[in-house]
Amino acid sequence: IEIIKANELYNTGNLSEGYALYYVRITNESRGFHKPEVLFLGSPHGDETVGTIGLYWFADWLMRKAFTDEVCKDYSKDWLKWLVDNREIYIALSLVSIFFGTSNFAVKPLEILHKEFGIFAVFTQEDKPAGRGRKLTPSPIKKKALELGISVYQPEKLDFDTISKIKDINPDFIIVVAYGKILPEEILNLPKYYALNLHPSLLPKYRGAAPINWAIMNGEKYTGISIIKMTKELDAGDILYQEKVEIGEEEDAKTLSERL
Repeated sequence: IEIIKANELYNTGNLSEGYALYYVRITNESRGFHKPEVLFLGSPHGDETVGTIGLYWFADWLMRKAFTDEVCKDYSKDWLKWLVDNREIYIALSLVSIFFGTSNFAVKPLEILHKEFGIFAVFTQEDKPAGRGRKLTPSPIKKKALELGISVYQPEKLDFDTISKIKDINPDFIIVVAYGKILPEEILNLPKYYALNLHPSLLPKYRGAAPINWAIMNGEKYTGISIIKMTKELDAGDILYQEKVEIGEEEDAKTLSERL
């Protein structure tokens, strides 16, 4: 159990009322592989000390009531209702997301997603020979995932073993950014909600490989990014979000990729 000031965790500064929001994270290790968390945000009203102690009481109650069969006469339903009504309590279950990516383009999305939501596992391509010595070199995504403490998988093929591993994880979402391989439909159908793809073009323009390069080569004035639901047809799913970006006159693929 962890209780942290949210304004320190997210570096948002103090609220106008002068109080910090408190972030209580309770992890149920007994549930095994997924390690689901219960999140709690509370804003103390009136006396800050009393409000803070109330958060500890609630966390203690929730830990024992939710994760054990223990009965405690000190914490009644009426007391819990009062706490919910007076302490702005919000409870949510954390989501389990898997990230597929390989190139530098995928590094920033991985960092942001992991910070905001938590990425459970990363799938990336195998280490490849690079440089004069042809030394096996990990992908940029593998390096970043290990730096962030995320489990990394590098399947040579997206076969039965890979599908079984993903089934074991039982993800809510699969997120794909510049992975470099086409995911089979069976994998796209595994997440509870969606498989989502971040694609560096204003779809339906420039589906497929190297969309940044093609946009520059064809003299486009604008390009952008699209977030889509993935289907078995390449880059053809429903578009959920797009953002337009102007292409500079002297811009190359590297600088444009970094901005996107």
